[in-house]
Amino acid sequence: MAKKILFQGVPQQVLSEQVGAVYPESLSKQDSGQLVIGAQVVVPYSPGTGGFVMPVLYNTLSLKEESQRTPTFFKFLGVTSASGSTALWTPTAGKRFRLMGGTIIVPSTSTSAANVVSSLLDSATGFMNVAAIGTTTGGIAYNLSLPANGYLSSAVGNVLNLNNSAAYTAGGITISVWGTEE
Repeated sequence: MAKKILFQGVPQQVLSEQVGAVYPESLSKQDSGQLVIGAQVVVPYSPGTGGFVMPVLYNTLSLKEESQRTPTFFKFLGVTSASGSTALWTPTAGKRFRLMGGTIIVPSTSTSAANVVSSLLDSATGFMNVAAIGTTTGGIAYNLSLPANGYLSSAVGNVLNLNNSAAYTAGGITISVWGTEE
């Protein structure tokens, strides 16, 4: 049996909850006493089956809703000092990588003869700079955070590469990333 919602200020107006339904700005849930003001409420469960529905996110690029993902792949690239591209994540055949986050470290002991900019590439196309050091200083450590469902590779089979614009003379960059394949 469907649970009922009674709208505040509208006596006896009752609606059945529907999975994914969006209700008006002010409502009071009788069964829990919850009061929601100034927000839209999306019902995250099916009252008929009692099962929960996966949360959805709005993709501003495709203008569609998509299921919220949970990282299932974790990739690590140890200290990399060479210039040029190094494969970080080669997806399973017929799949794309979806980068959702990561950790980047350039230890303070890392040095180079020239400025180094480290970038992430979708195959050969750069889409994000992740670190930059001068000729004598490293010392960078931070978390890479991508909004919503992260960055989806532009084509099936593309490799996620780390590219250093110049070589490190000592030390290098260490990077861990996570995401999904689809």
